[in-house]
Amino acid sequence: MKRLAAAVLVAVAGLPAAALGADPAPPAVELSRLALPEENWNKALAMTRDQLTQYVGASIAQSSGSVSPELAARIGQEFQQIMPSYQEMVDLQAGLLVKHYTEGEIRELLTFYRTPLGQKAIRIMPEVAADANAWMMATLQKRMPAMLERLKTATAQPTSQPGATAPAKEQAKKPAAGPK
Repeated sequence: MKRLAAAVLVAVAGLPAAALGADPAPPAVELSRLALPEENWNKALAMTRDQLTQYVGASIAQSSGSVSPELAARIGQEFQQIMPSYQEMVDLQAGLLVKHYTEGEIRELLTFYRTPLGQKAIRIMPEVAADANAWMMATLQKRMPAMLERLKTATAQPTSQPGATAPAKEQAKKPAAGPK
C-alpha cells in the first residue's frame, strides 16, 4: 500500500520516486536498469563531463587568457563530484517510467528489451543520439551566420518610435496625403 501511495504521488506530482524517498515499483527499476546499462551511463557521463570541462575551460580562458592542464583536470574532477550517480539516474528514470507508463506497459517494455532487437536498440541508441546531436550541432553552425546576419540587420534599423512596426515606421516617413 505504501508503494502504491508513493507511485500515485510520483504520477500526480510529476516527481521521480527517489525525490519522494520512495522505492519505485520493481518492474520500473528493472526496466530503468535494462534500458540504461551502467556502461552506457558511464559513457554519457564522461562525455558530458568532458563537454562541460571544455566549456568552463573556454570561459575561464576568455577572462584570464589560458587554462593550465592542472586546472582543466581540476574542472573535470569538480564536475565528476557533482554529477548524479548511476543509482540516482536509475531511481529518477524509474520514477518517470511509473509516471508515464502503467505497470502492464512497463512489463511489455521489459519483454521487448529482453529480445535481440530490444538489446540492439539499447546498444545502439547512444550512438544514434550522438550522431543526431552531432548533425544538429553541425547544421546549427552552418545556419548560425545567416541568422546572426539577419539579427544584425534587424537591430541596425533605427527606431524612431518605440514599439513601431516596420510598416508603421515607413508610413511615418511619408507625408500625409491631403485632399485632392
